[in-house]
Parts: sequence; C-alpha cells; structure tokens
Amino acid sequence: MAGGDTVHYSYEGVTIFKDKTTPESAAWNWTIAGGTGKFTGLKGTGTCEGSWATGAYKWSCTGAYELK
Repeated sequence: MAGGDTVHYSYEGVTIFKDKTTPESAAWNWTIAGGTGKFTGLKGTGTCEGSWATGAYKWSCTGAYELK
C-alpha cells in the first residue's frame, strides 16, 4: 500500500475439487491480525465462499473489522 502500510491476514478453509486439478467450491475463514502504519491496531474476522466458473474463482466475502 502507499507509504508502506501493511495489513496482516490469515486464512483457513477447505477447497472441494471435482477431480485432481479442477476446484469446485471453497469455504474459508479470514482473520486480520494487525498491520503497520495507519493500519496498526486493525482487527477483524469474516468468511469467504468461492465457486469455480469459466476458469476462475468467484468469491463472496463478508466480515467486520475495527481500527483502534
């Protein structure tokens, strides 16, 4: 980001595959564990759901964050 500010995320979830190489769907949880610069003190959590269509994932993510 501009000015060197960063946000630190972690993701954990499951991806379902149709076969050995073709993903079908995914469900992930995300967590914001902080940041630097103007994002120092940032916290947040949420979920993402993905589906595979026409060679690319389509993601829908929701959640909440707070900057203290």
